[in-house]
Amino acid sequence: MKRHLLTIIMFVCPNTKAFTHVYISSTKNCRIQAHSIRPETHLQAIGTDPPLNLIVAATVGAAAAAAWFSGAENRAKQTQYAEWEAKEKEYQAERERRARIEPKEIWTVDDLKHYNGEDDDSGPILLAVKGDVFNVWKGRNFYGKGGEYHVMAGRDATRFLAKNRLEEESENELRVELNIAERANLEAWYWTIKNKYELVGRLEGYDPKSTEL
Repeated sequence: MKRHLLTIIMFVCPNTKAFTHVYISSTKNCRIQAHSIRPETHLQAIGTDPPLNLIVAATVGAAAAAAWFSGAENRAKQTQYAEWEAKEKEYQAERERRARIEPKEIWTVDDLKHYNGEDDDSGPILLAVKGDVFNVWKGRNFYGKGGEYHVMAGRDATRFLAKNRLEEESENELRVELNIAERANLEAWYWTIKNKYELVGRLEGYDPKSTEL
């Protein structure tokens, strides 16, 4: 059975984004027909032997229309992404403004209690490690109210980190000095927090000998 090649070329109106004409050619009868998609027009026969320049123009036009719409879609997406990015930057800047706290040279244990994240869900969260006080608001999911490490917020978290524990120590446990393994573990935690969060001061009464290796 002899096969025939059918070629279809569609044109799109840039203003209405509707197909204006469809050109159909078949090797069976070497005939091109133009179909208008608009309801007020009718099928039109162009003729039996279409000029080569008509076919070339139709092909180029279809490719140009496809490229135009593809480019327009990409531009729309880029504009949308730019708007999202701008809104995200504004949101992050506002979060940082509300969570910021003025650094000071010395903080007391009582000072830290006011910044445990319970009274203000967007404010600063402070904790102390090895005598340094950090604002850990960026880790609100961990240290804020309901967070896994909330027990450390608003206080000296040194012994919690050294012992890798989240439970309060008894009076007898607090009297026992940290051993060498716990101090080494604390050192690793200290540098993790220091590299991640803002240092805002020192804790009053900290004894460096209690944690030195």
